[in-house]
Amino acid sequence: MGTPLPTLFWTGIVNFHRPDGHIDYTARGFERFGLANLSWLAPAGSGEEALELFDALLNYQYQSGQRFGDSHTA
Repeated sequence: MGTPLPTLFWTGIVNFHRPDGHIDYTARGFERFGLANLSWLAPAGSGEEALELFDALLNYQYQSGQRFGDSHTA
């Protein structure tokens, strides 16, 4: 595999807080690489894990050529 992308430099995360205490972490900026933005519903306090997850998934898709479609799970 090639050099990992500097994900935190080119992308970000938007948090949507839900009344049930969960947070919808949504990636932004993946379109710069021709990829769909991703979303993850997780318990509050999972922000660092969300960053790591989105970084890994962006690099996986970019370097392998695999693409996630609507409603895919990783």
